[in-house]
Amino acid sequence: MSLSTQISNAEQAADIEMTTFLNSMSDSQRGSYAGENMMTALNRVKAAKLDRFQYMAEDLTGTDNNITSTAYYVQRAADMTKMANDFNAVATKQLNSSSINSGLLGRQEEINQWANNNKLDTLFFLQILFVTLTFISSMVFLNSNGLISSYLLNLFIVLAAFFAVFVLITRARKTAVLRDGRYWNKFRFGAEKAPPMKSTERCPGDAPPPVVKAPVAESTCNSNLSLLGDMPAELPIGWGGKPPSK
Repeated sequence: MSLSTQISNAEQAADIEMTTFLNSMSDSQRGSYAGENMMTALNRVKAAKLDRFQYMAEDLTGTDNNITSTAYYVQRAADMTKMANDFNAVATKQLNSSSINSGLLGRQEEINQWANNNKLDTLFFLQILFVTLTFISSMVFLNSNGLISSYLLNLFIVLAAFFAVFVLITRARKTAVLRDGRYWNKFRFGAEKAPPMKSTERCPGDAPPPVVKAPVAESTCNSNLSLLGDMPAELPIGWGGKPPSK
């Protein structure tokens, strides 16, 4: 016997038993029994509804908590975004300042290098001047002791002075004219002039230039154009034509 048949038989037996039980009661007993069962059913429905209401209230509370947490998360994300934008703005300003400062530092380094090398160049000339004065002093001392003549003394003074002036002029011209104003180790050179253009004008008495004709390529077609009617055929010899070339 299948399960569905057993269930159907059980329901029929329960209905028969309930019918027999109700038939055995009087009308008053059946009314009181129905009232008791109705109250029990109502209490059960109320309890079920109360449980369902409590369950829905708990779900609503959980949903409200989730919405509140989500709002906090959104606000926190907005705060973090604003903080990140502030960091980005600060980093951008620092990068701009760093680039500007690096350019200023590089230019200041170039200025310091040029000034220091210029001072070293001046110190070099002062050393040359000190050596020249020392040499002249030595020659004056030798002349005062009668070791050299006055002619040699004047000659040495002139040569030493010429050497000092030559070094001074050479170094000054190199610094003022040849040396670059920004980079000490770089020289300035004059702008390269373009080569003179050859004049294409002709004098009144000159003959016109010869006209060079472009060579015409010979036709490589093997067809006889005279036979096709595209070109006139040559006249025979007896009719005024030319003899064929050998």
